[in-house]
Amino acid sequence: MKNKAMLAVFCIACFSMTASAHPPSAINTSYDAQKGELTVTVKHDTKDTAKHYVRKIEVAKDEGVMGFEEFTSQADPAVQKATITLKNNKRGEKVRVIAYCNLSGDKEKTIALK
Repeated sequence: MKNKAMLAVFCIACFSMTASAHPPSAINTSYDAQKGELTVTVKHDTKDTAKHYVRKIEVAKDEGVMGFEEFTSQADPAVQKATITLKNNKRGEKVRVIAYCNLSGDKEKTIALK
């Protein structure tokens, strides 16, 4: 009986942690061609910005990673922002923006640089 009670408590604790963890829900971008800077805003609601946050925002293309920024917390409980400098890119070139949650999943968006 004691083992069943411990198992139940363990299962509830695990479910509670995964139920509150979720990946980012949206990615918005703005590109400044003159500066070569891509500003990324990731929608990721969290109640505890130190324990549940966007841990990395990455920009990549077929040849590999163009730039990224890593985080150890989330500055705002609704969004995580980063400005990433991109070098040697061409107008209209498609890149992937990926935002990684530290607890659960990621969100990806493909954009064309304008």
